[in-house]
Amino acid sequence: MIFDPQELESLEEDDDMEDEHFEDDEYVTILFPDKFVIIWGIDSCTFAHHLATSGLLSFGHFSPVSWVTFQGAYDFAFLVKMFTCDCKLPKTIHEFLHLVHFFFGKRVFDVKHLCKHCPGLYGGLERVASTVRVERAVGSRHQSGSDSLLTWQVFYQIAFRVNPQLIHRPEHMGTLFDLQLQ
Repeated sequence: MIFDPQELESLEEDDDMEDEHFEDDEYVTILFPDKFVIIWGIDSCTFAHHLATSGLLSFGHFSPVSWVTFQGAYDFAFLVKMFTCDCKLPKTIHEFLHLVHFFFGKRVFDVKHLCKHCPGLYGGLERVASTVRVERAVGSRHQSGSDSLLTWQVFYQIAFRVNPQLIHRPEHMGTLFDLQLQ
């Protein structure tokens, strides 16, 4: 279904839309400059099963896969919640990071955290990208695929040009922005 953005407000107020097909976790929304598109998504339990059997997760073992995010604590919280069958999230940062490390391994890099250790790198994704001279290749801000690609490109610049030693230090591996253990 394609909607004009101005129709979005009337859609949200429509009582007919209040059914199980319009729950937040059942569809993905993608915003384009001139239209609003709703694409039916995948059930979170089905997604968790497919990801768990994909070979991308570590399950407590070494994994060569690197996970890169920009201020991604909420992203990992959502994924951990999916993998633990919607159980409550842990009460402590230590317990939460233990689950992140169990599912994703130690090769989790948060670009926002890495920026704290690079002089002159601060701010949001756009500002950091501009500072390390990375241009957005496709899409626009806040589109998940476009932001993901930009985050990876910024990580690559930091890891291989700005401060190559940074990603090899244990204190930066598996640390999410502002969730490091003291």
